Amino acid sequence: MPDRTSTTSVTAPLTTIHGLADRIAAYRALDLLLFEVIGSWITDATAVPVRPYYAAWSQHHGWHADLWAGRYPVIPDRDVHTATAGATARFAPVRTALDAAPTDTERIRILAEDLLPQLATILAEHRAEVVAELDAPTARVLDLVVDDVRRDAAMAAQLLAPSAGDGRRPARIELDPLIS
Repeated sequence: MPDRTSTTSVTAPLTTIHGLADRIAAYRALDLLLFEVIGSWITDATAVPVRPYYAAWSQHHGWHADLWAGRYPVIPDRDVHTATAGATARFAPVRTALDAAPTDTERIRILAEDLLPQLATILAEHRAEVVAELDAPTARVLDLVVDDVRRDAAMAAQLLAPSAGDGRRPARIELDPLIS
């Protein structure tokens, strides 16, 4: 189980149903953002061979958003769509960074080296907190999503391997404070 007393992680422990709802809304908001942005890259990709990867990654995030909607807890006066909309603004820095990446190499680098590894870590930490016998559906969703995100990050890293690029690195995006 992750050490939640450390000051290095600002993701709060999931001790209430409202905390879980907020976390799921944040995951869903991020996945919808990635679905939209990566999907938009398909038509303006300068390297035609990356288009199928963008399509696959975009679809993964769309599917993940649907999975999160199904795991949103039933709470009086709260719904997944309103909560997701409320969480969306947090991810403006992510959208800005993704929109600012002008080349396929920079886009893939952001995914492979920054966003996807962080997301996989955050989700894996959440999974470590879930007792599968008490919440098997959430455990299964987290297992599926973590595996997908890790696989997509590895695929993106493989695409980068042959090209050294120009050596520039995009600014780092910190997801942890945006999800908590």
